[in-house]
Amino acid sequence: MAMSATEPIIASFKVETLIVWSFPMESWVHWCIDGSCKDENRDDCGGIIKRSSGEWLGGFPKYVGVGAFV
Repeated sequence: MAMSATEPIIASFKVETLIVWSFPMESWVHWCIDGSCKDENRDDCGGIIKRSSGEWLGGFPKYVGVGAFV
């Protein structure tokens, strides 16, 4: 089936990206936060805080709710 020039072309591709933690500048803190959604039934988030030396300062897990991430 031929497509006309006015029809949108939808392409799908996967991109893998390596993500690594790096030390922040001296006297700074590093704060990472992320969230997830599983099967539209459970949304969660969490985070960590580290000193520039890598020392753990704190963190948290949090249940957000059902269908909160859109």
